Amino acid sequence: MLSENEGIRIRLAYVRKFLAGVADDAYVRRVWVEGLGKEVWCFTEFVCGLYDDMSLAALIPEAVRAGLLKTNAAVALQEFSDKLEQLLPLVEGMSDLEVLDHPGWPGVSTAARTVLPLLPKDRPPPRSPAG
Repeated sequence: MLSENEGIRIRLAYVRKFLAGVADDAYVRRVWVEGLGKEVWCFTEFVCGLYDDMSLAALIPEAVRAGLLKTNAAVALQEFSDKLEQLLPLVEGMSDLEVLDHPGWPGVSTAARTVLPLLPKDRPPPRSPAG
């Protein structure tokens, strides 16, 4: 069984991986829009991964309390989350291409690029064959 801090560390590593993807505009277009590469990923999976799987809203204060996230990183990550949450109702029902072409998307990808170097550099563990 994982310790609480180890669980937080793993969730932060996945958040970092998600943000690294959306911080790279060419990568996101290649994977989300063109469907190229071995990844199967889209805007909906990105949002669900952050908010449902990683519980981003709860993760930020948990990581600060555990000493795994510095205040400046927590503020930047919250600003990223706020930009994404502002965009969500505006792009509801849109295709991935329409989301990426929406005037609000550059703010999200820029916020991801801003927070990325502030996050711990841990890598997520490999997925188990069952999961």
